Amino acid sequence: MISSQPEEIGRSSQPAGEADCAQVAADHVATLAAHLIDSPDVFLLQSGAHLPQLTLAYQTYGRLNERRDNAILVCHGFTGSAHAAGIDSNETPGEGWWNALIGSGKPFDTDRFFVISSNVLGGCRGSTGPSSIDPRTSKPYGSQFPEITIGDIVAAQRLLLRSLGIDHLLCVAGGSMGGMQAMEWGIRYPDMASSVIPIACAARFSAQALALSIAARRAIEADAQWHGGDYYGYGIPARGLAAARFLANITYLSPGYLEGRVLAAGADRTGFQEELDAETRLFVNRFDANSFIALSLAMESFDLTGLPDIALSSGSQGPCWRLISYTSDWLFPSAQLEGFLVDLHRAGAEASHVIIESSVGHDSFIVEPELIAPEIRSFLSEIASAP
Repeated sequence: MISSQPEEIGRSSQPAGEADCAQVAADHVATLAAHLIDSPDVFLLQSGAHLPQLTLAYQTYGRLNERRDNAILVCHGFTGSAHAAGIDSNETPGEGWWNALIGSGKPFDTDRFFVISSNVLGGCRGSTGPSSIDPRTSKPYGSQFPEITIGDIVAAQRLLLRSLGIDHLLCVAGGSMGGMQAMEWGIRYPDMASSVIPIACAARFSAQALALSIAARRAIEADAQWHGGDYYGYGIPARGLAAARFLANITYLSPGYLEGRVLAAGADRTGFQEELDAETRLFVNRFDANSFIALSLAMESFDLTGLPDIALSSGSQGPCWRLISYTSDWLFPSAQLEGFLVDLHRAGAEASHVIIESSVGHDSFIVEPELIAPEIRSFLSEIASAP
């Protein structure tokens, strides 16, 4: 069952109502909840398991035009939320993670485009995930939450779009895990998007990325408060989650950028440690350990190598691809997207790869969005003006 009336999350005011009116005031946005599946229907996962309910939290910016052909889906990274732009008083920080890129006159221009951002399946920011209540037991799913894939996340987004009356997207864009979602959209539903912009990602985890992800999960599972994933009501595995996030943070930044932060913190380096500890504490207070594990497993299993040939040989023209990577990203090096570009060209796709000079590392798409702003603006102008 698809809900005809989205509800607003975390606010006492009336729901925004129309799907293209979630922007409730200038620069202020509300997070809505779309109840997409409910009993007796189920949401079938790629593993063969199913969920008896499916809810996705989302925000929208701009308006859907009469032709319904100006919609853009932006996909968040590993531990992000639906709050991509504007100010939301219920979020920390209040400003959206791609606020510099989404808005009036910005690359994702809300005067022209209708931009949608959803919290992913498996998350903990309003969408169905391990901390959600399982209607069959009236308790949080915890360890019983089924394993999900990037494909499942994208299939859930597709249901959300249908509930909003959108059958086709002008573009799907995102960085890191969001880039994986964009790639999945381009391969799994090649007729549903005119273009895709995967940023700072890869078609498959490298052995190094896989090892680091496993190490982060092991840190959570080693916490005495883990309780096999059924810790709700007993506290949280805070120390394990903090260690996992600490490790992840290191992979997101280049050695040179980290060295600069150490120098700025002072000669004794304690300031640097205090900065990282403070960032980690904020994260532990806003994110769920089970969601960390569920989403890390989804990324670990992601593998599109060789699939462009299969997906795009069916007669579908497929989307136009603009791959973006960074020179200092050692988590997902540019060479990995270059290899995927070869696969796309072999399959006959229209695709290009832009390598951005940056000293920040993997997190450049969040830390310095101004570097990709011109590329996104020009690419979307080409796509929007294409016959």
